[in-house]
Amino acid sequence: MGFTLTSNLTKAKCHQEDFLLIEHSLNGDRVALENLIEKYQNYIFTLCLKMLGHYEDAEDAAQEILVKVITNLSTFKQNSSFKTWVFRIAKNHIYSMANTLQRNKMNFESYSQSIKNSPDISLDCSEARASLLLEETRCHCLMGMLMCLDETQRFSFILTEMFGLNSIQGAEIMEITPAAYRKKLSRARMKLGNFLNENCGLIDPNNSCRCYNKTKGLINLGLINPDDLVLNQRSLSYLKEITRTKVKKFSKWYDRSCYEFFAKDFLHQSPDFRNYFRSILSSSELKNIMKFN
Repeated sequence: MGFTLTSNLTKAKCHQEDFLLIEHSLNGDRVALENLIEKYQNYIFTLCLKMLGHYEDAEDAAQEILVKVITNLSTFKQNSSFKTWVFRIAKNHIYSMANTLQRNKMNFESYSQSIKNSPDISLDCSEARASLLLEETRCHCLMGMLMCLDETQRFSFILTEMFGLNSIQGAEIMEITPAAYRKKLSRARMKLGNFLNENCGLIDPNNSCRCYNKTKGLINLGLINPDDLVLNQRSLSYLKEITRTKVKKFSKWYDRSCYEFFAKDFLHQSPDFRNYFRSILSSSELKNIMKFN
């Protein structure tokens, strides 16, 4: 009960902070608007990256979504959380990017075959450097698995397993019933669990795929840039602490396997869009919309 109460109080405080920032933004307070952008840009960018699969596509989409959020801020009615409202705008925008979604789409069979066809090459670098590269490979692999899900299953999985939203919140964002949302989520978990159980050496030691043996091949193919690890943005100490203890506890229960594997892959550092918005906030059209002085 204590945890629930604390969580509810924290959420209430967060909602109140959002409402105040929105109110001040609509009254022409640029600092409040920048604070609102800073608070949510990582969530929006991470959602776009996980849905679209490429950094540049995610950056463009996140910027476009933030523009929609800002220019429609006055339509937010406060009958739901601001995050839910923002995620719904993001969902509609991402779904409208049909060409991008189709271009980046994969399927589990071909993805599994591409992994098996990739040559096993040992890394020749220091242990510390290898750890960072291995984490980038793990993130790259997880991204590939997500891109094998259809858009609705991927979206539900990201909302629940990465952002911690329940089926009621997720259903509100996706504009479907909670039962339909849970069905999509269950199918996503099953598909990802099956793939991990059949391919990943961390889940089942009998599987041949090892991040250590695949990383060099990904670098040679240009899929990983060792000088720009865009997916791996967490500390090495956190990686060692969590991975070594949790991997040993993985069972073959698909839901749990997926959760443990993906839950660590949380927020990505977004490009700082505040400078971009500082420039466009000077336009007379936006000043009129936002009533800036």
